[in-house]
Amino acid sequence: MGQYEFLSDQYLSVFFEHNFGTISKKSKLIQPELVILHNFSIGKLHQPNLHKDLAFKTLEEGFFEGGLAVNNLLRFNYVNFAYLGLGWASYLRYGDNARATLQENLAHRLTINLDF
Repeated sequence: MGQYEFLSDQYLSVFFEHNFGTISKKSKLIQPELVILHNFSIGKLHQPNLHKDLAFKTLEEGFFEGGLAVNNLLRFNYVNFAYLGLGWASYLRYGDNARATLQENLAHRLTINLDF
Protein backbone atom coordinates (compact mmCIF):
# COMPACT_ATOMS: atom_id res chain seq x y z
CA MET A 1 0.00 0.00 0.00
CA GLY A 2 1.37 3.33 -0.97
CA GLN A 3 1.69 6.20 1.44
CA TYR A 4 -1.46 8.39 1.32
CA GLU A 5 -3.06 6.02 -1.21
CA PHE A 6 -6.28 5.52 0.78
CA LEU A 7 -8.30 7.90 2.91
CA SER A 8 -10.79 6.72 5.53
CA ASP A 9 -12.10 8.13 8.79
CA GLN A 10 -13.23 4.72 10.05
CA TYR A 11 -11.30 1.53 9.34
CA LEU A 12 -10.41 -1.90 10.59
CA SER A 13 -7.05 -3.51 9.88
CA VAL A 14 -6.10 -7.11 10.67
CA PHE A 15 -2.57 -8.50 10.47
CA PHE A 16 -2.09 -12.28 10.60
CA GLU A 17 1.31 -13.95 10.87
CA HIS A 18 2.17 -17.60 11.48
CA ASN A 19 5.76 -18.62 12.09
CA PHE A 20 6.51 -22.28 11.29
CA GLY A 21 9.79 -22.11 13.20
CA THR A 22 13.32 -22.93 12.17
CA ILE A 23 13.49 -24.73 8.82
CA SER A 24 17.12 -25.90 8.95
CA LYS A 25 19.71 -27.09 11.40
CA LYS A 26 20.52 -24.51 14.01
CA SER A 27 23.78 -22.62 13.84
CA LYS A 28 24.91 -19.48 15.63
CA LEU A 29 24.66 -17.20 12.60
CA ILE A 30 21.91 -18.70 10.42
CA GLN A 31 18.51 -19.87 11.73
CA PRO A 32 15.95 -19.28 8.94
CA GLU A 33 12.28 -19.35 9.91
CA LEU A 34 9.42 -19.64 7.40
CA VAL A 35 6.50 -17.25 8.03
CA ILE A 36 3.17 -16.82 6.20
CA LEU A 37 1.48 -13.43 6.35
CA HIS A 38 -1.93 -12.04 5.51
CA ASN A 39 -3.07 -8.45 6.00
CA PHE A 40 -6.34 -6.75 5.21
CA SER A 41 -8.01 -3.44 5.84
CA ILE A 42 -11.52 -2.16 5.22
CA GLY A 43 -12.97 1.27 5.92
CA LYS A 44 -15.10 4.19 4.85
CA LEU A 45 -15.01 7.95 4.55
CA HIS A 46 -18.16 9.72 5.73
CA GLN A 47 -17.70 13.07 3.98
CA PRO A 48 -15.52 12.66 0.87
CA ASN A 49 -16.78 16.01 -0.46
CA LEU A 50 -14.59 17.78 2.14
CA HIS A 51 -11.46 16.52 0.31
CA LYS A 52 -12.05 18.06 -3.13
CA ASP A 53 -8.53 18.76 -4.38
CA LEU A 54 -6.99 15.45 -3.31
CA ALA A 55 -6.68 12.32 -5.44
CA PHE A 56 -7.49 9.38 -3.15
CA LYS A 57 -9.31 6.08 -2.88
CA THR A 58 -11.37 4.77 0.02
CA LEU A 59 -11.32 1.31 1.56
CA GLU A 60 -14.92 0.24 0.96
CA GLU A 61 -13.77 -2.63 -1.28
CA GLY A 62 -10.96 -3.49 1.13
CA PHE A 63 -7.21 -3.86 0.74
CA PHE A 64 -5.78 -7.39 0.80
CA GLU A 65 -2.25 -8.77 0.66
CA GLY A 66 -0.66 -12.09 1.47
CA GLY A 67 2.94 -13.14 1.58
CA LEU A 68 5.85 -15.28 2.68
CA ALA A 69 8.82 -14.30 4.78
CA VAL A 70 12.07 -15.93 5.79
CA ASN A 71 13.24 -14.42 9.06
CA ASN A 72 16.66 -14.81 10.68
CA LEU A 73 18.61 -15.46 7.49
CA LEU A 74 21.37 -13.80 9.48
CA ARG A 75 21.20 -13.72 13.27
CA PHE A 76 23.49 -11.78 15.59
CA ASN A 77 23.89 -11.79 19.36
CA TYR A 78 23.17 -8.27 20.60
CA VAL A 79 25.16 -7.49 23.78
CA ASN A 80 24.30 -10.89 25.31
CA PHE A 81 20.77 -9.57 25.79
CA ALA A 82 18.87 -10.41 22.61
CA TYR A 83 19.28 -11.69 19.06
CA LEU A 84 18.94 -9.40 16.06
CA GLY A 85 17.72 -11.22 12.95
CA LEU A 86 17.67 -10.07 9.33
CA GLY A 87 15.42 -11.64 6.71
CA TRP A 88 13.27 -11.07 3.64
CA ALA A 89 9.51 -10.88 2.97
CA SER A 90 7.50 -10.73 -0.26
CA TYR A 91 3.86 -9.64 -0.41
CA LEU A 92 1.24 -9.99 -3.16
CA ARG A 93 -1.55 -7.43 -3.34
CA TYR A 94 -4.89 -8.82 -4.60
CA GLY A 95 -8.60 -8.08 -4.65
CA ASP A 96 -10.52 -5.06 -5.94
CA ASN A 97 -7.66 -2.66 -5.20
CA ALA A 98 -5.01 -4.71 -6.98
CA ARG A 99 -2.99 -2.95 -9.64
CA ALA A 100 -2.80 -3.84 -13.36
CA THR A 101 0.36 -5.99 -13.50
CA LEU A 102 1.90 -8.66 -11.31
CA GLN A 103 5.07 -6.60 -10.86
CA GLU A 104 3.04 -3.66 -9.48
CA ASN A 105 1.29 -5.99 -7.02
CA LEU A 106 4.49 -7.46 -5.58
CA ALA A 107 6.32 -5.80 -2.70
CA HIS A 108 9.60 -6.98 -1.18
CA ARG A 109 10.79 -5.97 2.28
CA LEU A 110 13.78 -6.44 4.53
CA THR A 111 12.70 -7.87 7.90
CA ILE A 112 14.37 -7.11 11.20
CA ASN A 113 13.54 -9.18 14.29
CA LEU A 114 14.61 -8.75 17.88
CA ASP A 115 14.32 -11.95 19.95
CA PHE A 116 14.80 -11.84 23.71
